[in-house]
Amino acid sequence: MSSISNFILTLFIAVIFASCQTSTSGEQSHDENSAIVLNQGKKWVVVPEMMHIIRSMESDINSFSGSSLEEHGALGTKLQDNLNTLTSNCTMKGQGHDELHKWLLPFLDYVKEYTKSKNTAEATRSYTQIKTSYDTVNRYFE
Repeated sequence: MSSISNFILTLFIAVIFASCQTSTSGEQSHDENSAIVLNQGKKWVVVPEMMHIIRSMESDINSFSGSSLEEHGALGTKLQDNLNTLTSNCTMKGQGHDELHKWLLPFLDYVKEYTKSKNTAEATRSYTQIKTSYDTVNRYFE
């Protein structure tokens, strides 16, 4: 992908997040350094349309068996496309929304790094980080 395309994609995602990041009180409430908390001891319920995309990405990640840089690149593109759909369809509000973003913001960075991998070692490291981040999804969200 060209530098201009990367810039436009990054700008698009930033605009989507800016529109999605305001809580119902109108305050900015995302702090990606904060730990995710459960909803009174229970998992947060993610709206079905969003959870479908999250589970689709998880399935793609778990079924990935490629090893070449090109195969990693194809997965990265697929993940990025799903993230674009996910962020453009963000309908959650309140604390569940805020908690999901504590996972999602770092995940966006992991995928961005993954898509920019210059060799298979970098791609494999990023892939492992992406796969591991789903432990958090499964621990805190349903």
